Amino acid sequence: MALVSAGNLASRPTSRVERAVTRCLPALVDLLFVCVLFAVLFGLGGRTLGDEGDAAWNVRIGSYILAHGIPRAEFMLSTTLGQPTVYWEWLSQTLYAVALRLGGLNGVVALAAVLIALTSALLFAGMRRRAIPLARALPLALIAIGLTSITWTARAQLFSLLLTALWSECLWRYWRSGDRRLLWLFPLRWLCG
Repeated sequence: MALVSAGNLASRPTSRVERAVTRCLPALVDLLFVCVLFAVLFGLGGRTLGDEGDAAWNVRIGSYILAHGIPRAEFMLSTTLGQPTVYWEWLSQTLYAVALRLGGLNGVVALAAVLIALTSALLFAGMRRRAIPLARALPLALIAIGLTSITWTARAQLFSLLLTALWSECLWRYWRSGDRRLLWLFPLRWLCG
């Protein structure tokens, strides 16, 4: 009986069972996503709502938007009540209000946790796509996750972090391929022609 060498093992075709098992095993990026998601959900929990009141402010404005549409005048601050205003973060506020309606405060925390975990997973996956070795990509992703933890409250910044990760990936792909169709996500492209 001949011994199987490493070269023979790598060139050996895999069976259907081996391919099925391989597809069922989670990738490292999936594990990172799940770990960060559960760490934020169960480890931070209420801290994701913040202690300064901004999360409540955003949820309240979002609830108002769901009920009445985007306000054109200030409706909460007594010092500027009735004065014209622009709510720049209206979409994130509306999404937090939808999460509140669907799951209460736990829904708001869950939405924030999903945003944090998705951003972390995209960051790690992007580094791996750029051929950064695992021994560097994982610690860099974990450091980045820790550095962004100051913004882990139910605010618009969580959506900004996710969009930054998505846009940097889009720019990297454009830089590598030169395909101008990848730039359709950028608003300035439409304004500048």
